[in-house]
Amino acid sequence: MGRKSKKPNYNAAKLQAEMIDICKELCIGEDINKHGSSSMSLRNAANELGISVSKVVKLLITGGCYNSDICRKINELYEEGKTVPEIQEMLEVSRATVQAYLPYRKGVYNSKDMSLNAERIRVYRERSRCIEELLELKNEEALWKAVVLFQNYPFHTDSGVPFSYELKKGRDGTFDKELIVRRRKERETIAWSSVMLAFRMAIEMKGEVVERAEEMGDIRGISYIFPMLCRFGVVEGTEEMKVKGGGKGKMICK
Repeated sequence: MGRKSKKPNYNAAKLQAEMIDICKELCIGEDINKHGSSSMSLRNAANELGISVSKVVKLLITGGCYNSDICRKINELYEEGKTVPEIQEMLEVSRATVQAYLPYRKGVYNSKDMSLNAERIRVYRERSRCIEELLELKNEEALWKAVVLFQNYPFHTDSGVPFSYELKKGRDGTFDKELIVRRRKERETIAWSSVMLAFRMAIEMKGEVVERAEEMGDIRGISYIFPMLCRFGVVEGTEEMKVKGGGKGKMICK
């Protein structure tokens, strides 16, 4: 009798369909043009799933809901039976460009890819449920859950500087309520008390317009905390702010 496989029995087609559905959910409109008004939503989908924008585009092409001139030309030629080298020559583009605009083929994923995609879907769904709970309850417990789930998420300050954070772990393996922010090559520690202060301030300022993070008050680490609150939906911003987890412009406390 053979040993029982320890690997989950993933269904590649089902996982791909779920990834496509999430990309559709996050992107605006049925026809999505990389150079059009929904470029921010492409970045949003990439951030949420932890993949590149090019992979988001390829998933949308596979799902039949991405449209651009070059994409249409490449696929029309491919459906006519033209090979990749022939399309390259006819359109004077690189092999990478042709491959980027062709849909995924069946069986494209290996076991490692499927495992990663399954984890990406799980994290996305869990974060979505967590945000719904936070906006409903607006309490410390729901906020803490969101902070735990969004570790290593690609945030940006309102000046456009990328950062992410992790939580310290105690000796017993549980998370300490202290955030370690990574900004380029620098690190900064933010106390949970600062996060809670900004959270309560945002709730008190419900309906007020805020143009800069500092307007929330003299709170240590506010330039990092504010983009987090924007992503969590506690603060409502423009589409660009949501994608960046912050950004310049008017924001409304919810």
